[in-house]
Amino acid sequence: MTAPKGPLEKPEDWEDFSVQWRRIKAAPAYAGKVPPRYHAEEFGFDYWIEVEGPKILTSDPSIFMSFHAWGAHGYEGHSYAMLHDGEDQITITSQCKGKAKVRFSRDLADKTDDGTQIWRVDELFRRFSVPDHKSYPWVSSIHVLPTVEIGGIDGFRNQAHQERVICLIKTLLSCKSGSDIAALRGEVTSGKAVFGERLRAQLRTGALIKSAPGE
Repeated sequence: MTAPKGPLEKPEDWEDFSVQWRRIKAAPAYAGKVPPRYHAEEFGFDYWIEVEGPKILTSDPSIFMSFHAWGAHGYEGHSYAMLHDGEDQITITSQCKGKAKVRFSRDLADKTDDGTQIWRVDELFRRFSVPDHKSYPWVSSIHVLPTVEIGGIDGFRNQAHQERVICLIKTLLSCKSGSDIAALRGEVTSGKAVFGERLRAQLRTGALIKSAPGE
């Protein structure tokens, strides 16, 4: 008799999301098309939308932004972005009406006058725990998933580092609209990072710059 599978064990018929995305990309509506590439003069790299992930990739493999979101029955869900810059990882989240929820997702109605999607950046370096759906993507029940702590570096090393990170965030989000599928169709897409008042004050005063030991 075959032993029953545990709640976290991968089903034999489960199909990895990358396989599903390859099927979508091969569909007639997207076949032969690629997301447009944009050039960042200040960094010397190209960058573009990668719908699988989803991510914003660059021609420098050590620099990219990843987006993470998940929800389930009985769980309101979470979303956040992670800036990867070499060995550095920096969490990016938005305020959620004074609540301690983990959110970084667009509001389709929140756009500039020319239709550019706005991305609200209210907090950097936040640490939090979420259900570990990334390790068990086939699990749909919140009740059996273990939690995992999300974090990265906890501050800027100096003023130059702060300026670099803020510029990277503005640059990469400048190509992200409310529809990654539009990019998959080869359409030019645009976004704008808007920093919250509290975060702007922290950047002005250097509150997020961590002093070296002994300073």
